[in-house]
Parts: sequence; structure tokens; C-alpha cells
Amino acid sequence: MFLGIVFLFNKKLWHLAIFAIGVLAGLIPRMLLDFSLFGCPIYTILKSFFGTIANIQGGIYNSVAGHSPLTLSALIFLLLAIPIYYWKTYLGMSKGKNIKTLVFLSLCILLILCNPQIRYIISVAPIMIVLMGKELSEKEYKRQIVASIIISIIFIAPYVVQINNCYEKRTSGADIEYAYMDGFFSSIGGGEKCINIAQDIKNVISSYPNQVFLVGPGADDYALLARNYWGNEVQEFASIQDYNAWKSGNNVLFEKTFNPTPKINERRRIWIIGGMSVNEDKTDYSNIKYALSVRGEQLGVDGFIIAEKYGSIFVWKRV
Repeated sequence: MFLGIVFLFNKKLWHLAIFAIGVLAGLIPRMLLDFSLFGCPIYTILKSFFGTIANIQGGIYNSVAGHSPLTLSALIFLLLAIPIYYWKTYLGMSKGKNIKTLVFLSLCILLILCNPQIRYIISVAPIMIVLMGKELSEKEYKRQIVASIIISIIFIAPYVVQINNCYEKRTSGADIEYAYMDGFFSSIGGGEKCINIAQDIKNVISSYPNQVFLVGPGADDYALLARNYWGNEVQEFASIQDYNAWKSGNNVLFEKTFNPTPKINERRRIWIIGGMSVNEDKTDYSNIKYALSVRGEQLGVDGFIIAEKYGSIFVWKRV
């Protein structure tokens, strides 16, 4: 969107038509796939747009922010990810140099600050590098290389360390902000055995083959198991969120209503409602015999008791 706005600034109307044709040509494969899979050619566009709105509103679980908060540590790492001599390019704006590109990059940075994740900087960093490369002296070029090497080591170090070390028996790795700001480097090792969630799943399934497992306590904990198991001896890892929707008879997971109130005595009111619900679900929840919890001795639903523990996974049996 930002690229389109900057490109079309001060352009003639017919440029908009050419731009729209180009965008449409790029979207056609996606639209055809969406129509084939979902019956709606703009399904992905709508999903992405309203998903962003849902995140800004706090996510679909209404418990935590749906996006990364702008903390001081997040801001520091975000600024570190931007090449240090990129900021020098703004000095050329007074001379009319690279104005459109810098406006585009500035808008991108402002947008990234709303959801500060380093991976987003990676998408625009090549443009920054090409832009500033034209302005650097030989000495500045060498300084930038050294700084880039140091910053790369800072970013990569937590992930390299986690190849053979753990932090608090996590089932997933600690990201860079967590690693540096939460005592990660002073706590790794400690004699604790790293969690091998894939092996734990195999051990569970060897004792309970061909079952439908209810997975909790988190709404999306089932996905952790599904990503780490690639066999065919499990009928299904079922989400506890979908189970609760079936049990309550309410399949709506998230709902928002836009309902502006007219300030004049208008006879009509316009309102828009949207949200997310459980799709037609063929899972037989009433006959599920076993459940799994991957975050301690809590499942999140009644009617089950702990039967066994396999590594990091608790097996629950319906009573």
C-alpha cells in the first residue's frame, strides 16, 4: 500500500490504471487459488485485512495484545536492525534526492513500530542498503561492514546457543528479546534436559495409538503437537477452543461490530458486523477418551483426570 501511494504521488490518472492492472495481474494466481479452495476470490485479502484489525483490537482471544508491544527493548533491537548509515540519507532530502524512496521507507518504519518485529525490517533493509551505498565514503563503508558483523553476531548468538542448550525447559526457542532481557544467557544449561517434544509425542502415541486427542490448555496448543508429529497413528489433535465451542453450543470465536451513532435525527443507521467462527466441524467430541496438556498440570476443561506423564506431555483420561 505504501509503495503504491508513493509511486502514484504526482502521477497522472492513467498511471493509476496501469498500476491497478499490474497489481491485478500479480493477484490473479492467488485469487484463482482462493476461489478454488474457499469459494471466494478475495478470501486471503479479506483475511489479512481483518486479521490485522483483529490484532490491533487485541487478538481473537481478548486476553493479550494480538501484536508485539512497543517496549524499550523491542525499540532498541529494531533500531539496531536498521543499517547505521541509513539515517544519513535523510540529509539529501533537502537537495531533492531520493525523496519518494525515503518517504516510502519512513512510512514503512512507522508501520513497523506499530508491530515491532525485526523480520519486517529485513523486507526493506535491501532498499536501505542500496540507497545509502551511494552516499558512503570508503571509511564509512568499512565502518558499516564492521558494525553489520557485530550486530549480526548479537542477533544470531541466542539461536546458535539454543542448538544445545535450553531455557526453563521451553517447548520452543527463546527469541532474541527474551534471550537478552530475561537472563537467558545466565540461565542456560543448568543441568536441565532439553525438551524433545517430537519424541514425547511418539512415546504418547506408542501407548495410545489411533486416538483423537483433545489438546490444551491453550487454544492453539494442538498446533504445536501437529507441527512436530508427522506420522499416521493419530486420528486428530483437537483444539480445546473448538471443544469448548461445541460444548457451549456457541461457535463464535471472535466478533466485532462497527455501529456509529448518528449525531442528527437520521431515520437510518449503518452498522457492520464481522468476526470468526468455528467452521463445520466433524470431530466427535462426545467420544474423545484422552486429552494432552503441554504446559504443565492444567488442561483447561473438566471431566478429565491425569493418567500418565511422558516427558513434557501430560496424558488425561475422561472420567
